[in-house]
Amino acid sequence: MNLFQVVAGFARKDFDKKSMVYVLLMAALCIFLNYHFHLYQQFIRTSYEAGHSLWVLPLYYFSFYMLGAIPVLVFRKRTDLLANPIFYLKSAFYIGIYGMTIGYYGYLDWPLEKLGCTSLETHFLYRCIYFSKSTIGPLLFLLLAKFTFDRYLSNFYGIGRSSAYIGRYLLLVACILPFVAAASFMPSFQVMYPVFKPWNYEPLFGLPDCGKVLLFDSCYSLHYVGVELAMRGALVIGMASLMGKDAVLPMAFMYCTLHFGKPLVETITSLFGGYILGALAYETKHIWGGILLHLGVAFGIDTAGILQHYLH
Repeated sequence: MNLFQVVAGFARKDFDKKSMVYVLLMAALCIFLNYHFHLYQQFIRTSYEAGHSLWVLPLYYFSFYMLGAIPVLVFRKRTDLLANPIFYLKSAFYIGIYGMTIGYYGYLDWPLEKLGCTSLETHFLYRCIYFSKSTIGPLLFLLLAKFTFDRYLSNFYGIGRSSAYIGRYLLLVACILPFVAAASFMPSFQVMYPVFKPWNYEPLFGLPDCGKVLLFDSCYSLHYVGVELAMRGALVIGMASLMGKDAVLPMAFMYCTLHFGKPLVETITSLFGGYILGALAYETKHIWGGILLHLGVAFGIDTAGILQHYLH
């Protein structure tokens, strides 16, 4: 069975016209309102500057999750879950620790200069912390959950020994990379990528360019691990004990809203991409595929950007 068959098989089991039409229409409405009135920039991005993002982001994420989850469960006649306080507590726990981690910017006040770091090195370390915090921050809380109310899980929210379909995921990444290579010749691509431009960080702890890239990419990769751990690991595999397959669609809706503030096309495709990755995580009981896809494409894009810089 290939990945397409796995997703198609899940979609057949999960198909419910009313709930799926609702999610599509509500996502379309939210996307229109956000991008037309610039709501994310006005209310969410300003919370970073005001120092309120530590509580604003968990509330923002949880509100959108419930906006997706409650009607979906009603349409699917799963109102028993809506009367179960564990449903609210467990989802709020997962979303809360992720939102607080993303919304934490207290590290910007850490006096790294007192450790002998230059302003350039301090900026570099802040960027490394920004990308790695989405995994490191929730880790202790998820470990506590795993050994208490989630002790029935066979692995750590999709991270374990299971490697089903890994070869097919790698093949999919290989199929995507030629399109990345073609896009790398576009001027807009070359302006945006790579995410980390080592030539702008001279000098940096006495490291050569390859050392800077390796250090940064180690932290950068943790960002994608954190996203998969929260979205597909906690909100699909973790919530499946309560919701079963119905955990996937609300997660995909919330995952779409996480992309507000990013290019419109990326936000729209994230709804479908989130559903596909959620279906694969639910069926295979691991998140390695999502991690591989994210890392493979991200590092492919950055490698293409670096090559374009040095070729020019």
